[in-house]
Amino acid sequence: MEASKKSAFLAGGIIVISGMLIESLSLPFSWVLSTLVFFPTIFYLVIGKEIHREYKRGAHISNGFYKGPKDTEGKRIYGRVFLRMLIWFLGAVVTSILITVISGI
Repeated sequence: MEASKKSAFLAGGIIVISGMLIESLSLPFSWVLSTLVFFPTIFYLVIGKEIHREYKRGAHISNGFYKGPKDTEGKRIYGRVFLRMLIWFLGAVVTSILITVISGI
């Protein structure tokens, strides 16, 4: 599955809902469970395979030091990932607002 804007938005909602469930059930080691949900969701649904593809190209590394994207394609890849991170944050905010409104009714 490729990461997309829709999957990034859903990832934000999934993280908020799982965090609320873990908190409401007052499970032991809740930070471990939250971490087990957070990182795979971010890496799979938001970042996807784009960073891996950029790494395989090797265009971002020069003399062993990180230099950033060197061509327009690399800049597009990083721009898309940054946009998806913003959409992920928007999904988390919208989901938490909706849950607050629904629980307040």
